[in-house]
Amino acid sequence: GYKKKVRVLSGTANFTHSRSVSVEFTPLSCVQNLRFTELLSSSVALEWDSDAGTRFQIVTSKANGNNVIKTEETTFCRQIVSDLSPGNDYYIKVFAGAQNQPFESIGTSMTVRPLKFPEQVKIIEITSNSISVEWKISEGANSYAITIFDQSNISQTFISSTPYYTAQNLEVGKNYQLKIFSGYHDQFETQGSNLIYFTPLLPPTNLLVSDQTDSSVKLKWDGPNGAGRYKIQCTTQEENGEEKVSLITDRCNGNELTVKIKPGVYHNFQVFSGNDSGFETVGASVKVITQKPPTNLAYHELTESSVSLTWNYNAISSFSPVFSVAYSKSSNPEEILYLTTENTFTTIYGLESGTCYTIRVYAGDGMNFEKKGSNILSITPLSIVTDLKIIDLNQSQLVLSWISPNSSNRFKVIYITKKLLLQQSQQL
Repeated sequence: GYKKKVRVLSGTANFTHSRSVSVEFTPLSCVQNLRFTELLSSSVALEWDSDAGTRFQIVTSKANGNNVIKTEETTFCRQIVSDLSPGNDYYIKVFAGAQNQPFESIGTSMTVRPLKFPEQVKIIEITSNSISVEWKISEGANSYAITIFDQSNISQTFISSTPYYTAQNLEVGKNYQLKIFSGYHDQFETQGSNLIYFTPLLPPTNLLVSDQTDSSVKLKWDGPNGAGRYKIQCTTQEENGEEKVSLITDRCNGNELTVKIKPGVYHNFQVFSGNDSGFETVGASVKVITQKPPTNLAYHELTESSVSLTWNYNAISSFSPVFSVAYSKSSNPEEILYLTTENTFTTIYGLESGTCYTIRVYAGDGMNFEKKGSNILSITPLSIVTDLKIIDLNQSQLVLSWISPNSSNRFKVIYITKKLLLQQSQQL
């Protein structure tokens, strides 16, 4: 760091008669602590320390150091090297020099790889204590730094070798910001992706369905602490099996909502907790089946205490319906009894002989049933007749008598004729 002067003398012995030439120079140490403060997709900002240098030379070349692409000079201990290509390695060397003196010849070097910041960052899942994100691969990058800031601006950084990461052990209800940086080994660009704002939240609980009609249903749920609004979406499945996901609203501020439904369609409603930072992705779900009603309800066997029923039904694709058979005494229609079956036939037992019953079948999923129902069937279980006997028989008529059970006011008589073929020598 101190200027020196060297004289070279020539002359006779003891240089009593001589001539001299001299040169002045300043010995300099190499620059120290060469580093970058900003690494972008096409430039790098460098800084370094120097004991005595007053000017500096920055030489940039391709990674092997042989192909110099630019040489720059500065009087500051910093420099921005620009016009670089993302994904390529560059070898940068900095030399120190004094005013009007040549640069020292050893220099200090580093290799940098400009990188594009991650793009198309997308939240895959937010739970009560974690977030999963993915993004587009950055050309030339082999690692990524995921930095998460909490509401106190305290940060955590996680390293991933893939364009996907799940950060865990987050606090429920706390606001966070997330940013991702592309890197090569332990060197990362400094611009980073767009900020992602999120809040880990618990999903809603006790999601229930009420007030269901053929065209609407009311959803009710309990919200977790920290949730300021809710997102409701619905997956429907038509009779042809096609599924469709539609957003109903992401601005629901209460804990209930009446939504429209379509008859004959499977609905899966999902409710997600959220606030101004976004929504958790686990959610709560409830199925609503607005089935078409069964048709052609009929009985095919009636006894004094039971009735066997059949009906027709056109099921939604990939859905196994459950049927609710509702029956009540005509004299007391408010007292309704139910039985369920997955078949299109059943038998009701334990009926009272001589009592008129009204029967209707509804289709559903076991929890919720359509409201229209099948056609109404009225039946009256009766005891069989007794003491059937012939009281008169002649060539043209048969007279029968029997004892009638209570409440019977009409009868069905079935008779079968049979021709008798007589063999010879037989007599009737």
